[in-house]
Amino acid sequence: MSMGTDGTVHSMNTLERELLRGQVGEESPRLMLRTGTRVDAGSWLRGAPLWLCVMSDDLVLLAVSRRRYVQKIPLDHCRASRYCAMTGELILEPVDTLRYPRLALEPADALRALQMIAQPPDESPPHPTVHMENDRA
Repeated sequence: MSMGTDGTVHSMNTLERELLRGQVGEESPRLMLRTGTRVDAGSWLRGAPLWLCVMSDDLVLLAVSRRRYVQKIPLDHCRASRYCAMTGELILEPVDTLRYPRLALEPADALRALQMIAQPPDESPPHPTVHMENDRA
C-alpha cells in the first residue's frame, strides 16, 4: 500500500504483488510508491502505473497490464539520484541501464525515496550536529 502526500492511498493489484514477490521473495519493501509515470505495458487505452519499491539492497521498478515490466538494480548504482523541481521528477542516477530513469513524484514522496536510496536499512538517519565556537578568548 502506498500513500501519496495528497492523502490518496494506492494498493498494488494482485498481478503487481505477484510480480514483486517473484523478484524479491518474501522481503517487504522499505518504501513502495505508485509514481505518476505511466508506461506501455500492453494496454490500448492508457499506460500502466509504474511502481517504485525500495528494498534493503535493491530498487525495483515494475508495471503490469497485458505485459509485465520489471527492473531491479542495486541501490549502490543509484546513490547520485536527485529530484528535479522543474519537471516534478525523481531522476535515478548514475544508472544508464534503466528503461525509465525519470519518475513523476510529488516532492515529499521524492524526498522519502531519496532518503531510502541514500540510507542503508541498518543505519539510523543522521542527526544534525551543531558546533558552536566561543568568540571569547
